[in-house]
Amino acid sequence: MLHIRDGFPDQRQIILDSKKRDKIERTPYASSLIITDIGHFPETHYHFVERPHGAGEHIMIFNLSGKGWVRLENKLYTVSPNQVAFLPAGLPHAYGADDSIPWNIYWMHVSGKDAKAFSQRLDSIVQEYVFDVVKAEPLIELFEAAIRFSLAPLDYKTMTKLTMLAHQILGESLMQWKGKRQASRVIEGRILRSIHYMQESLDKNLSLEELARVATLSIPHYSSLFKSHTGSSPLRFFTRLRLQKACRLMEDPGQSLEAIAFQLGFNDSFYFGRIFKKYFDMSPSRYRKEMKNRSATT
Repeated sequence: MLHIRDGFPDQRQIILDSKKRDKIERTPYASSLIITDIGHFPETHYHFVERPHGAGEHIMIFNLSGKGWVRLENKLYTVSPNQVAFLPAGLPHAYGADDSIPWNIYWMHVSGKDAKAFSQRLDSIVQEYVFDVVKAEPLIELFEAAIRFSLAPLDYKTMTKLTMLAHQILGESLMQWKGKRQASRVIEGRILRSIHYMQESLDKNLSLEELARVATLSIPHYSSLFKSHTGSSPLRFFTRLRLQKACRLMEDPGQSLEAIAFQLGFNDSFYFGRIFKKYFDMSPSRYRKEMKNRSATT
């Protein structure tokens, strides 16, 4: 069977080189919790990673949709939507995407004394390597912020912000932990069906009525259930998916911002710019410039 570690369509992946890592390790506070690798893999057919001797860092995987699996200490775990997998450093492991409905994941590698402390805390509270979270939206926002700051020049302000975001991501996952899964599988399936429909319709302007119809629920019931599962309204969630796609398209210097906006159903590029800045706290042109500068220095 084909196995792929990375190189997926529309992926975002930022890896700290040894020079930058040495700089952070010598910096007070920033060295307590270091994001060494971070990314988002939205399409992961044939994704598979195996480390017989474990990793040097702790690894967190947050699954948005689809399914995956993790093998740790000879035990196999299924990773469903709205679940987090945490792989402690040094533990032999393997993980990958489900063959039929591959996962859509945010992930990061972290090191430092606070990463080890979190791993110990997780073991004492959750006592599982894979666990459910109540709402996806807060974690999505934190991961997106961390990815954005990972593109910025590595000065003291950036290092401090990245450490703060790493603390927030780990802390939020514990705050969102809900113990044993209690949601109705039928309702959950309907919500996931609507999210899949969103992912297939990023070039359209979907209405709340259309999404509720896909989920076969009334508009008020759908809106309420969607927010309880994700922490976000359906249309806000859909807008974020479109803007995430825009970030990936901006990696191609041959595409203008106007063309990208049009591809994603934004007929007005100025409106696209306003929405992008509202969600990411910077304009599309600035985001593209910082991404270019980051690429030039890695």
